[in-house]
Amino acid sequence: MDDIKLHSLLRESEGIKLDFKRELHKFNSSVPDEKRRANDEFIRDILALTNGNSTAANDTAYLILGVNDQLNSDGSRDVYDIGDISITNKSILERVNSSCNPPITDLNVKVFTIQGKRILVIWIPPSPYLHETNRRLETPKSTYNEGTVFIRRSESIFPALDSERRALHEAKQRYLSGAKNSPLDFNLPIYQSLEEINYINQKNRLDTKMTSLRGNTKAKSLIARSESLERQVKRLKTEGNLQIALIQDMYIEINQRLELALSYKNLNRDYKARALLMLAKVSYHFDGDWSTCFDYCKRSIERKNDYEEALVFGIEICQELTSSDNIDRIEAETCFKKWQELLSQLYKRQGAKS
Repeated sequence: MDDIKLHSLLRESEGIKLDFKRELHKFNSSVPDEKRRANDEFIRDILALTNGNSTAANDTAYLILGVNDQLNSDGSRDVYDIGDISITNKSILERVNSSCNPPITDLNVKVFTIQGKRILVIWIPPSPYLHETNRRLETPKSTYNEGTVFIRRSESIFPALDSERRALHEAKQRYLSGAKNSPLDFNLPIYQSLEEINYINQKNRLDTKMTSLRGNTKAKSLIARSESLERQVKRLKTEGNLQIALIQDMYIEINQRLELALSYKNLNRDYKARALLMLAKVSYHFDGDWSTCFDYCKRSIERKNDYEEALVFGIEICQELTSSDNIDRIEAETCFKKWQELLSQLYKRQGAKS
């Protein structure tokens, strides 16, 4: 790793094997809970870069601390000073390997000075193993169970779906045996169906496309992908093609992409309503969680009270809840009457227009 390589990386966008952060994780916080969560976030970030995903199994990963994660219009990045820190490859490996299995065997650390400011670069050679957590991790924003395999989809970190774990494991095994890993990999394990292969490759192509999208444009693409997945699930069920693991993976991906889309503050009400309705359907079909489903329906209709599909689905859910001893029964009865009235008014307006 030298200055030329570093300057080249600084002009690249974040991706599967490249991550930028403005500052080092807050290991030295005086607040115990903040310190513990910062430690777990760092472990998650290193594991995600080490694993990458099935399209980048034989690539070196880089975590660069002390620079902005967004490129400026001229292709440069703002640089910040990380201060006088003492961190070694040994200390990082000890910190990460205490919480993962199998352990990471190698990584490198170096401090560079750019524009008179110090930045830290951690680079991780390709690993032939699938690294998973051996304990529960709690980051500032999320909690992850023991046994989680973290991967990166473009610049974001996710727990791997079952199909992604299998594809990543196979890609790493090919790397271990010296075989070449192609960018769009159709040589997946023989026990995977054509549906699974198509699913993984579609998702990888979308993740590549996402690196160039920002804000509402990215959020809308996430919602469109989720709607496409929902149609695929319906088709598989209609055809009697009950590949349970694949359908579960699709539902999990739908949920993850919609939650990410809803995190964009300026997303307009129509798209928010669509995303919330889809989350309601995921809760109903995948989790069987009536209360969560009902809550998402309410939030969808609150944002767009003339949303016919949400009203129809919400009324159906209310009917289920009011016929049981569910704790939401009384509120469901109230919403049932209110939503029936809204739907009736909507149909009247539609009739008047026709």
